[in-house]
Amino acid sequence: MAEKRRQKRVSPQELETIEVQIMGQGFMDILHAKDISQNGIGIYVPPHYSSAQAKNKVTLIITVPGFKSFEAGGIISHTGMRVHDRNRKCFGIQFTDLSDHHKKILASYVTQRLADNRKHIRVEPTFLEPLSAEAMTSKYHEKLAIKDISLGGALAINPLIVKMCSPEEDIELLIATPEGEKIRVKAAIRHSDQSSGSFGLCFKDLSDEQISILKRYIMHRVVQKQMGMDTLR
Repeated sequence: MAEKRRQKRVSPQELETIEVQIMGQGFMDILHAKDISQNGIGIYVPPHYSSAQAKNKVTLIITVPGFKSFEAGGIISHTGMRVHDRNRKCFGIQFTDLSDHHKKILASYVTQRLADNRKHIRVEPTFLEPLSAEAMTSKYHEKLAIKDISLGGALAINPLIVKMCSPEEDIELLIATPEGEKIRVKAAIRHSDQSSGSFGLCFKDLSDEQISILKRYIMHRVVQKQMGMDTLR
């Protein structure tokens, strides 16, 4: 048990989700992971999800970003954990059948995500200092509300433009910081969450100058939070 607790658990990036096909006696669903380790996985489920119950044995096909999908056997260890910010529940599944090769895949992914967490700090704009953002394609133009941002990408709320364009189509973003600095960058749609009305964008080919602008804004927000100036939203 102590060994299991020592295994590090990481959450997927908002822009690169882990898709999980879960199969049991009489049901099959495609869901997304909340977090994952070499010992198990947490899966987001809708509020009234009833396909599976605690102690059910399940078969999972897990698609981890950057790796081929693989199969794992498991048992549902708990159900019903409420995830308040998403109005969803989370099921915990303990792996009972996972090959050594797939354990190595998960170990690589966990190491990669821990490095990402150090590299891509995500910060949220405040109500008094919002980020101004516009999204453009060849046919559409829309102002966006940015929920959070990092050097890797941004999460936007209730965008109509996503419904209007192909998932393969790049979107051009124009983002202005409260200090008036602007970046114009292409981005790819990486994640869409209908329950929260949000979608994730992954920045493409940021220039050194654009990276510097984002770093200044991110550091500004980090310092504000550390100084307790993060209460007005």
